[in-house]
Amino acid sequence: MKIVIGLGNPGNEYIRTRHNVGFEVIDCLADKLDVKLSSSSRLFGESAGVSLSRKKIVLLKPHTFMNNSGRSAVSALNWFKCRSSDLIVVLDDACLSVGNIRVRSGGSSAGHKGLQSIIDCLGDSDFPRVRIGIGGSGNMMNHVLSKFRKEEAGFIGEAVSKAAEAVEMIIRGDMQKAMDKFNRKEKKDQNEDMPGGAD
Repeated sequence: MKIVIGLGNPGNEYIRTRHNVGFEVIDCLADKLDVKLSSSSRLFGESAGVSLSRKKIVLLKPHTFMNNSGRSAVSALNWFKCRSSDLIVVLDDACLSVGNIRVRSGGSSAGHKGLQSIIDCLGDSDFPRVRIGIGGSGNMMNHVLSKFRKEEAGFIGEAVSKAAEAVEMIIRGDMQKAMDKFNRKEKKDQNEDMPGGAD
């Protein structure tokens, strides 16, 4: 079994904000796999179960707010008797240019509080994660809670689809292929007008 958790904040005021691209990827996967998410008090969020490549998958959007994402992640792992390595986390990254994707098999949180919450609660950082660039500028708290500009929408829409594809590849056991495909540096002209960040 694999548990795919997209990070974000619950509530209408956070819909389409930069910090919620993880939620958008879960919604994208749910649409592709033709399942509907429903509220689960046991998992502290919305979830749906589905099969992909003969594996049972749980899609999860925590309702614990970003900084307490670990509570939902640990509850899901415990309930389904999974290991940390069975978790796939999808999150935003202000250090990547808007629309860029990075796939990693483990590592630090790089300052992302939602990811750090999961690492702290698990006591482990050895799980895959898919990062989606949201750019970074000005006051970071205001920036991550802001909505994407009109000219950024196309980049993010494409990035959400790519991130969903990366998750599917990881589930199928193609981690290295996903890293090779999505960790390539984007063409310079694609992001020349986008807010920056280190690649």
